[in-house]
Amino acid sequence: MSGLKPNETIYIETTEGNYTLTLGYDSKNSSRAIIGIGFPQEEGGNLVKIIKKFVAKKDSFTYYAPRGELSVFVYNLLLWVLLINISVMLINMLPFGIFDGGRFFYLSVLGITKSKKKALKGFKIANTFILLILIALMVVWLFRAF
Repeated sequence: MSGLKPNETIYIETTEGNYTLTLGYDSKNSSRAIIGIGFPQEEGGNLVKIIKKFVAKKDSFTYYAPRGELSVFVYNLLLWVLLINISVMLINMLPFGIFDGGRFFYLSVLGITKSKKKALKGFKIANTFILLILIALMVVWLFRAF
């Protein structure tokens, strides 16, 4: 853009089509030409933003055409493997008896209270609480389904 002037007409060729544009001027420097292109805001929650940071392309504002179908397949495969592993990790750490999180919770309470009786009671309360939440979710789903 350094060699171009404001109000100059340029021709841009993209994968979507060919365009003719008239350059504008920078509001801070009227001798500098700019193209008035905006970038859409990213959608998704915090987890999606974090995952995109790890799997982001070189420059998020540049369109990189895939080199072949295999590269797209491998990219999507790795993305899904990452999402499934994160989901399994989160579920596995729930403080419920059948998961590792239940044992971790029991040992944490035992380490804090130094009482096996209190640790067992806390473990039972946590299990009951998680079970009640799961039952409530199933009941809500059942009433919405019918």
